[in-house]
Amino acid sequence: MRFKLSTLVLASAALAAVAALTPNTAMAESLMLKVPFSFSVQGKSLPAGDYLVQRDAFRSFIKLQARNSVQSFTWVACPADGKDNRVTLRFEEQGSDHILESVQFGAQSSPRLVKRDKHHEGMAPETVIGQ
Repeated sequence: MRFKLSTLVLASAALAAVAALTPNTAMAESLMLKVPFSFSVQGKSLPAGDYLVQRDAFRSFIKLQARNSVQSFTWVACPADGKDNRVTLRFEEQGSDHILESVQFGAQSSPRLVKRDKHHEGMAPETVIGQ
């Protein structure tokens, strides 16, 4: 069996063209949200402003990052109720302070970041939603 160099080159070029035209389904998804108040995450104070919420390509992690900052927070994604790519930030109010309670991106959510005590049981958390 003999192979021609031109056949090998054409086959390689055809495979490369198919790979280039195939959509890459393993891409990260992200959404920018405006949080209208300052808040805290894991003991760190963050100002009001624009925040990028990102879900990695394998939907294993959720990341929160201020628009103009290198500081970010990343959590392992847990299953959650949700079918679309809506992003929801839930905050617990403690007096005049807001504490990030969870981040949800579609059907994935961060773990609960704030443990509720009996005093705050039944209080509805404040939410910021983006689509």
